Amino acid sequence: MTQTAQRIVTAIGLAGVTGVYYAVAAARDQEAYLLAAAAALTALMTAALLAAAFAARRASRT
Repeated sequence: MTQTAQRIVTAIGLAGVTGVYYAVAAARDQEAYLLAAAAALTALMTAALLAAAFAARRASRT
């Protein structure tokens, strides 16, 4: 179950970052869309780290 969830979330994350990349690419230059994609990746990684920390903290309580 965990592996399936990881694969689904990875696919959603990749689709989201790709969407940001191409949406900004249509409106701006190369540097802008690379920075936008990097910012989206940073936001997703931060969210994943926070979720992992929350899960670890919750698991230690039980």
